[in-house]
Amino acid sequence: MMRKQRGVAIITAVGIAAIVAGLAMFMVWRYSLWFRQVENQHDLAEARSIARAALDFTRMVLRDDGNQNNGADHAQRPWNQPIPNLPVENGSAGGRLSDAQGRFNFNNLINANGARAESEVTVFKRLLASLSLDPELADRLAEYLDPQGNNRPNQPPVDQGYLALPEPYRAAGAPLADVSELARVKGFTPQIIDKLTPFVVAGPIETVPSLNVNFASPQVLAAVIGEQGEAIAQKLVAKRRAQPFTQVNDLRPYFADGTDGVINTNRVGVASTLFFSDVEAQFGRITVRYHALIQRLPGRFPRVLLVQRR
Repeated sequence: MMRKQRGVAIITAVGIAAIVAGLAMFMVWRYSLWFRQVENQHDLAEARSIARAALDFTRMVLRDDGNQNNGADHAQRPWNQPIPNLPVENGSAGGRLSDAQGRFNFNNLINANGARAESEVTVFKRLLASLSLDPELADRLAEYLDPQGNNRPNQPPVDQGYLALPEPYRAAGAPLADVSELARVKGFTPQIIDKLTPFVVAGPIETVPSLNVNFASPQVLAAVIGEQGEAIAQKLVAKRRAQPFTQVNDLRPYFADGTDGVINTNRVGVASTLFFSDVEAQFGRITVRYHALIQRLPGRFPRVLLVQRR
């Protein structure tokens, strides 16, 4: 009997020891997990700070370049060179600037007075057609952006079509902040938005100059030029590969009649005010990437219009 009791006691002691050991291991694991989470949060905060500093650095690059250039932006400007990953304590940071002024600003479908800009709608329709997309999408977007879209005479309110959706919402009635917001406009599918993205930008209304010929794609150039646009666009692109345009007058020889035509600083030019900034920062085990739209205006420090984490 005593032997059985001793056996039970031994087994019980072993069981308790195993439980205690298991609990200890669990506590160590939980502590290790908690410590790793705290460490990751610290690394994330540091990486974000470094990324924001890198973003500010790209803004300073744009400011300094704007103070030094002759009013022309092209692929040979210093700001167009990638910023290599620079070492920082426990990490690195780098990025690059790219032009956004060579894209069609679809917010210009509505002008600064809140009225539909028919000339811009026509340009957008030509761009859509060149990409084998439905030109009627230009009308749908203009309606979505129109601040008077619910007060059009003899026409149903724009909101009516959106409030009838399974998940209702109202039309923007204002400029969009990012190309991704096109997903809320009827007819703009993810596939269409992906196809459009390299050619459009959601910039401030009536950005001046509207288009930088040193960066614009042949499709966007042709859409803006209109008549004989495709042939002229190809010539402009071929010329800028060898030598960028540094003044608006350089564009005149490429137009058959030798006049300004659409060549004016309100619609087409050689300078940029909108840029994309893509920065990457790594600290410890964490890497963060930011994509920003930056506006550079004379006499001002470049401002961030939009920043997204990628």
